[in-house]
Amino acid sequence: MFAQIQRYLQQIPSQEARKHLIVWAALWVFETVVGSVQMGSIPWALFIVNSVYFMAYFYAMLIWAFKPYFATHWTNFFRQLLFITACFLAAKILFDYFVIGITVYAGTPNQVILIRDRIEKQTMAYLTWEIWRLSQSLIYVLLYWYGKRLAAEEKQSRKQEQQQRETEKKLYEAQIAYLRSQINPHFLFNALNYFYAQTRHIQPQVAEGVGYLSDIMRYSFKDSLPNGLVPLADELDQIQNFIQIYRLRFEDTLQVFFEQVGSPKATDQIIPLSLLTLVENAFKYGDLHDADSPLIMQAVIQEKALRFQIQNRIKLQQDTSNTGVGLQNLSRRLEAVYGAAYQLNIYQDETDFVCEMVLPLSL
Repeated sequence: MFAQIQRYLQQIPSQEARKHLIVWAALWVFETVVGSVQMGSIPWALFIVNSVYFMAYFYAMLIWAFKPYFATHWTNFFRQLLFITACFLAAKILFDYFVIGITVYAGTPNQVILIRDRIEKQTMAYLTWEIWRLSQSLIYVLLYWYGKRLAAEEKQSRKQEQQQRETEKKLYEAQIAYLRSQINPHFLFNALNYFYAQTRHIQPQVAEGVGYLSDIMRYSFKDSLPNGLVPLADELDQIQNFIQIYRLRFEDTLQVFFEQVGSPKATDQIIPLSLLTLVENAFKYGDLHDADSPLIMQAVIQEKALRFQIQNRIKLQQDTSNTGVGLQNLSRRLEAVYGAAYQLNIYQDETDFVCEMVLPLSL
């Protein structure tokens, strides 16, 4: 039995073994203090014997009852529990009666008797005390088992969530790669450059718009960094290009305001097209010509996070057949990359739309 307990202890990871030692040491210190207060002095031989005894009972219950049967085979569990408890109780009685010959505290100050006499004359009190002590150890086993089980389930849950995020991230990267592969970027950029050259002298505004569009498309097809992110400064530049295209289209009637608070560092990174998705959604479904309720966008660059806010009045008449798909896809992308480290709060009623997104500037 002790050999099996020794093998079990050797299998415990070093970090968990240190926790075992700390808990046992704390328990011994507590019982030493309590014993000193009650008895005035500690019978160290008895204290050491009892400590080894209850530790052996703890690990015996853990190895032969809880580990193989608890919560799976209740009949076998209770059979093992009763058998192990009976064996330890019988061993303790025999050891106390035939081996131990020291005096112990009997219940009132300054009153001590031999353990053998206590077993013979106060049998029920002795048995009640020993069963209570074993019950304490049993409670420790139960708490330890449940604590370890909950910790293992939590660890497994975190591992599954991490695996799911990694899977979703890989799926997102595959989807982006697939979309990029549908169009030959060289043909597209050559065509845009041709249109720009043909209109630059005849219709400068059209050429300017083609230039802005070319920058946005080039950014969309640009490969992200190895971590799947892009520089924040690049994404903010494309917002300006997006706005400029609409300004060329609507001129003075466009009621759109964009404010950038702070300057991005070279190391500030976000997932590509995250801000542009919100901007495109606001331009598509928002009323861009209401001077009393203009489209307001603000990017606040903090030390470790970006806070991006959009507020606009919703157009009265629009095609709602595809409403919300872009935002749903964005939410899935954010979840796949950032997990719980991001915030995307959307407030919408019949007339107004407000969105706030907070992203960490690094992974």
